Amino acid sequence: NATATPRFIIDYEFSFNFIVGEAAIKMYLLVVRAGTADDKLVRFFRCPEIPMQPEVDGQQIVDEARQRAVIKDLKRVAKQGGGATEFGYVLRDGIPANTPWLFDRHHPNYRQHIEDLGHFGGIRPLGELVDIRLGFHTSEQVNLLVPSHEISKGIPVIEGRDISKDNVLRFEDSRYHALPEKTQSYQLQTGDICLRAIIGSDQKLKAAQIQAEMLPLVANNTILILRPKPEVNVDGDFLTAYLQSDHVVHALRAQGIAQRLYAQSLAEIPVPVQDEEVRTVLHDLRAAARTLSEWQGEADAALRSLFDFESARDARAHLLETGRRVRQRERAARQIDDLSYRLRIGLPHPLAYRWRLAETAQPTLEGYRDVLECAEIGACYLALIVLVMMREVGEPVGHLAEMADRLTNRGHGTNFGDWVTILREARDKKRLRQITNIPFYEVTRFLDNPVVDNAFSRLKQNRDDDAHGRGPRGAEIPTRVKESLADLRTVLEAVEFLSEYPLRYVEETHRDSITGITHYRHREIMGDHVLVPVLETETTAAEVEAHSLYLVDRQGELHLIRPFLTRRECPVCGRWEIYFLDRYNGKEGTCTLKSMEKGHTIDDNLIADVFRLVSLLL
Repeated sequence: NATATPRFIIDYEFSFNFIVGEAAIKMYLLVVRAGTADDKLVRFFRCPEIPMQPEVDGQQIVDEARQRAVIKDLKRVAKQGGGATEFGYVLRDGIPANTPWLFDRHHPNYRQHIEDLGHFGGIRPLGELVDIRLGFHTSEQVNLLVPSHEISKGIPVIEGRDISKDNVLRFEDSRYHALPEKTQSYQLQTGDICLRAIIGSDQKLKAAQIQAEMLPLVANNTILILRPKPEVNVDGDFLTAYLQSDHVVHALRAQGIAQRLYAQSLAEIPVPVQDEEVRTVLHDLRAAARTLSEWQGEADAALRSLFDFESARDARAHLLETGRRVRQRERAARQIDDLSYRLRIGLPHPLAYRWRLAETAQPTLEGYRDVLECAEIGACYLALIVLVMMREVGEPVGHLAEMADRLTNRGHGTNFGDWVTILREARDKKRLRQITNIPFYEVTRFLDNPVVDNAFSRLKQNRDDDAHGRGPRGAEIPTRVKESLADLRTVLEAVEFLSEYPLRYVEETHRDSITGITHYRHREIMGDHVLVPVLETETTAAEVEAHSLYLVDRQGELHLIRPFLTRRECPVCGRWEIYFLDRYNGKEGTCTLKSMEKGHTIDDNLIADVFRLVSLLL
């Protein structure tokens, strides 16, 4: 019926043996119930094969319990108005025209999977990124091959079998060689990605990227050649890794592809494309790999040259000199595996300084409080990043209204509970997870780990108990210090991403309105040392405030964190420290700001209006 539309699609999976114990075929039977174009719901159901159970007399019967479960699930799909069951699902939005009726293709889980892949930066069909072609047919185009006794005149021909299970192209012992002048259209280029045309039993694609040192090579018809389009910025390593992954297995299943790849179907495979942040990280990873390789080369060269010197004295001196640098690199690299070291050098200064105090804390009540104060300052810093992020994406923070009321009208101060509440509110906001390219997105994710969330809860509870006189006493203190320090390590390890977002204090700016460039001098307020050098850099941002703090994202963009955090000289200890809003005196209009590093306070009667503009005060 040409006017009918599919409304209930059932595929039934079953298998049978031609000769018992020797060969079997698995088949799908598709049953479609049509409906009118006015019908809104489309139902899919995949009936699994019902296993047979052996009886005592050797006969086999159907597993009736399984059969009842399948029938019950089928009835659920027939009745419900949306959602998924164990074996089926209901689509509320129908099936697009000219789309195959494939169970896996329209499954909500697959749709959600594709949306999730988009968090790399977006989704595009493979055919928009690469040209796909098949190699030449060796049995039908024999005239392109070189006779076996003249293989030195030919180019090696690679076949699907030359791409191993571990995705390594083994081209050294090719069965065929081709005439270079007659196979130009099939010859490979640097950056091409070669796929086996036949899909293996594990359903994973076997893919290899062509490197310059492999050439010249030509591919036959058991290879699909993917050549990045020149007008598209394709990261070959990223694309190759994706094609080798389980994600593509799901995509192939959704396309109905099971045994052989075809260019047209392959072109429709959804592919994640990187945004600038992911592209930058990949670039940095490769640069790091190259540097490590160069260092290994230097060490190997030093060993090889040991006996190239005329005298043993010179050889010994050279070995000691070269070995010193290699050993220094090795020691520095090993330190990076030490969490404590990474926290001291990588975290923003207030947290790194507090961590140094906490990890060296004595098993005393003062040491216990050092640990808890580090946790509270960490929560404060993270929550203020959330406020910056929320302002930039235009998302309200519900807890701010309560905070502002307590600060403005009731004389209460900010506390550990406020910061944790803000962090959990950000974690639970679904819209934040749907926004791509959101800066500092990790602050919305790190509490997803229940181990981290529970550690944070215990630290907050311990802080509350101590503040209200319920803290540990006597012999109990050393144990509580040890336990709380372990929880603090768990939390700080989960927020190591802060090391990738420098806290930057801008000291001086100069704007060139003709070039559109702002030159500025700044300090990176990172690591546990208070003394940091002045650096110079530039930005295209039109407004960069001198004497203000900024967060720097992975693209190098500046995000103003004033007034949530300000850098001031402490009147108590004379050091430059980072301050946040602690409390507000409404009668005098004075804000009390508190140092993150040492807890010293400063009164400021000029900043209240700015806090009102960011909703921290009413």
